[in-house]
Amino acid sequence: STQALVQEMRSGFAQQAEDAARHGGWVAVLEHAPLPADVDGCEALYLETVGRGQRLALELPLDGEGRVAAEARATLETFRMLRAWTFDTDLARHAGALASHVHLALDTYAGGAVIDGDPATYWAASEGRTRCFLDIELPSEQVVDTVVLAEPAALGARIEAYRLQARRDNTWMDLHLGEGVGLRRVLRIDPGRYQAFRLIVQEARAAPALATFGLYAAPPKVEAHIEETVFMGSTRVRFSTSNPRAQVRYTLDGSLPAEDAPLYSRALHLEGTCVVTALASTPGNPGLVPVRVALRGYTYDTLPAPAEPATEAGLGARVWRGAFGALDEVDHETTPDLDEVVATLAGPAVEGPHAVVFEGLVHASRDGIYGFFARGTARVHVGGELAVESAGRETTLGELGLAAGWHPLRVEVLRTEDEVIDIQWRGPALSKRPLTAEELGR
Repeated sequence: STQALVQEMRSGFAQQAEDAARHGGWVAVLEHAPLPADVDGCEALYLETVGRGQRLALELPLDGEGRVAAEARATLETFRMLRAWTFDTDLARHAGALASHVHLALDTYAGGAVIDGDPATYWAASEGRTRCFLDIELPSEQVVDTVVLAEPAALGARIEAYRLQARRDNTWMDLHLGEGVGLRRVLRIDPGRYQAFRLIVQEARAAPALATFGLYAAPPKVEAHIEETVFMGSTRVRFSTSNPRAQVRYTLDGSLPAEDAPLYSRALHLEGTCVVTALASTPGNPGLVPVRVALRGYTYDTLPAPAEPATEAGLGARVWRGAFGALDEVDHETTPDLDEVVATLAGPAVEGPHAVVFEGLVHASRDGIYGFFARGTARVHVGGELAVESAGRETTLGELGLAAGWHPLRVEVLRTEDEVIDIQWRGPALSKRPLTAEELGR
């Protein structure tokens, strides 16, 4: 159920936190946060809250019937599966543990207590010792990308500064420098084949103790590296994965790759419009989050044909005064407050917040791919197609193919004193810059 999923995200260590609070060793923090839009966002939020020993209360979007929205349920379910597959197998359970210093009661506080799967047992350093280390020697080289550390709930936080190292190719390397371990610390590290791990306690307020030193491998993720998503002729696509032992399968029709989908082995050279979808997996560890990228390919025969040439200079500009919150709030059917011809997208000069719609033609000097850049609240249509839409201070890029000649142009913007509107373009033999008066007409 959704309730169970939310409870799982809040923390699997809630009871330990309550036990620790009774001992005076911990202060539980309840973090309220909206549900992220995707699984990567959920994972980042999890690491920053539950992964640091805090409790997490999620604010979930509801549908019209008062139930958790379907998209939110799907995101939570995927994230639940991701966590289940990640923490299903502790690679340290069959390892060897060796501590530089151990409390005199060896049978109770030996280093092996951190890998026995029981959070109630723990390794403790000798009294008066505040600097020491603990090694986990794997029986064979393993791919690891997640490390879980936890101090004993009954003792509270003792470790104040630590260094996490790993051995690969018989060489020790630093992975993470941290301040405090606490009730639970989940660390993401660079995925790799490792032989051993070492936790070096650099500072502690009392003799260090550790209840858990877990090593895990999350389901592999895949990334797509694409030369051009909008292109002439063909483009090149490569895939990389978070796990060096993972394999990648892909499709070109947008469907989720199945076991019989093509296996990726070398860079793909793709022609034409398609939707590339890839999924990485390892034996016993399936991929859960695919990468999907829409590609748009043109040939010189399929470029949008130009319109009739412009006969007059400038663009028509209609202005509606008002503090609009979004472009769709402007009623273009009402009579504008100003209707005139301007030379470029810089005009007209109007004081106060207002909306402007520019209409006319833009001239492409050559056949090819054109990029339109927008910053602020703006929307650009070329040839009746949405080229780019932006909102905020970040610049957004949209690309499409155009044949040489004049093409219908429509630009919608909202202007306020606090927001800068910037529209630019680039194309074949055309570096990024604002559209000039010579390139605009009607």
